[in-house]
Amino acid sequence: MNRDFKFDSRKWALLATFAFAIAAAAFPPLPHHTLFGQVRDEMGNPLVVSNAFVIFEPVTGAPIEAAVVPNLQPGIEYEIPTPLDAGLTPDLYKRNAQRPGASFRLRVRVGSTTYLPIEMTGNLVHLGLPAKSTRLDLTVGIDQDNDGIPDAWERAIQTALGLASPIHPGDLAPNGMTYYANYIAGTYPFDPNDGFNLAIVGYNNGAPQIDFTAIRGRAYTLFGSSDMVAWTPLEFKIPADGPSAQLRSTYQASELRHLRLEVAQSPEPPFRFFKMKVQ
Repeated sequence: MNRDFKFDSRKWALLATFAFAIAAAAFPPLPHHTLFGQVRDEMGNPLVVSNAFVIFEPVTGAPIEAAVVPNLQPGIEYEIPTPLDAGLTPDLYKRNAQRPGASFRLRVRVGSTTYLPIEMTGNLVHLGLPAKSTRLDLTVGIDQDNDGIPDAWERAIQTALGLASPIHPGDLAPNGMTYYANYIAGTYPFDPNDGFNLAIVGYNNGAPQIDFTAIRGRAYTLFGSSDMVAWTPLEFKIPADGPSAQLRSTYQASELRHLRLEVAQSPEPPFRFFKMKVQ
């Protein structure tokens, strides 16, 4: 598969290209390709408004709109099934079908204002493949220095830290995390005690119990390792939910909350190291 991911800094326009091999016997309709992900505002918070939409705009054909739905799935707020045309006939089989090799643009409309996302990140390995899906997380706002973090968030942190020079995403903040990691996690980089922290606080019949602070709107996925080389996603339950606590693979935070997880399995050799993915 060939793929091209283009960024036009003059217009903050993001383009991506579908390109894939098509079997000779294919009919004009191909199985849909699904785009999905999360949308963040200029302060890094997942959108929780009820009047936001992600708009898929192909170069040719009709646009497709999908509502931004808070907690659609853990860490996911929009989903767009994209019709694909095999390109074997002059006409599209459907008005909003995407031709092989054609570019598209994603926009975000909040109320009456339409934004060109300043960032579109994700794994592009399967982009454009029939019956596959691609996660594309979007950020709305203004990013004049094109570093992936909205200017409003950078200015707020600069002011809080009393810095004369701009901050950079990869630099370490006073809490030991990079500024970009703080932006994603929703933590305060100017507070040395406010970095994201996992703590093993005990065991219940051999099952590790892990504490951390969950922040509203974020989704958390836990991984374990015995050697810090190979990492395995883990299921867990929340003891505070009581005897009916169910196993989860991801936790979606609806509020700021100190949370304790209990890992569901204790493999051999047992996991001694844990990390968490925040989205």
